Amino acid sequence: MDVFDSAVLDVLNLSIDGVFIENLKGDILMANHAGAHMLGYTIEEITKLNISDFVPDEEKYYLQDEYKEDDLFSNEYIVRMIIKKDGTLIRTEINSKIVVSKGVEYLIAYIRDASDVPHYDPKSQNNTIEAISKKNTIQIYNSRGILKCEVLLNNILYVESKRNKLFYHLIQGKLIDGYGTMNSVEQFLKSENNFLRCYQSYIINMDYAQFNDQGHNFIMDGIKTVLIKKRDYKKIKNIFVNYNLNK
Repeated sequence: MDVFDSAVLDVLNLSIDGVFIENLKGDILMANHAGAHMLGYTIEEITKLNISDFVPDEEKYYLQDEYKEDDLFSNEYIVRMIIKKDGTLIRTEINSKIVVSKGVEYLIAYIRDASDVPHYDPKSQNNTIEAISKKNTIQIYNSRGILKCEVLLNNILYVESKRNKLFYHLIQGKLIDGYGTMNSVEQFLKSENNFLRCYQSYIINMDYAQFNDQGHNFIMDGIKTVLIKKRDYKKIKNIFVNYNLNK
């Protein structure tokens, strides 16, 4: 199709991931061989379909709203179950971006097969959470319990709880919000000795913290301040000092 710039076509043809170009209604206009093969279609078949044809019925209600969410178009891969041609479900990682080609907006979606990636199922008590811990990542979920993305633990500056939401402040200055409880995050991070819950609504990464005895707080990455629980002030101070002496 000659409506696309050469740079867009290069992305389509050179990527080892599945790549799909859609209009803003979700109609698939182009796909590469990797993407078609992943879902069990030919390119000719897949370009006659809409993105909703790959979405499980229980998630179709949310599809239109999710295309409006800013976090869908980010540098982070989000995790989705999608339907192959034979009717089976495949776990994928998806990153989508809006591109403009010759004055028209399109959606370009990069899709990876993530069937073999260890993951944490919040409805299960199996050992997959241990596999995720070994990967040194934490998973962030939206309000419907759908996985948004995975974040490297080393990239977390601190985690903040506010109005029933969790906010992950990252060292690159990025902020990712999700849903869950501070108790569950603290439990997940208990094996990571560089994380410390210093207040009811804060868990910090001590590798990026400076202790401010005068202000009774931590200064994160030289900029942001995080409160320390007054009742446990001495205990938290000792944990921080001992961590830095022994690391």
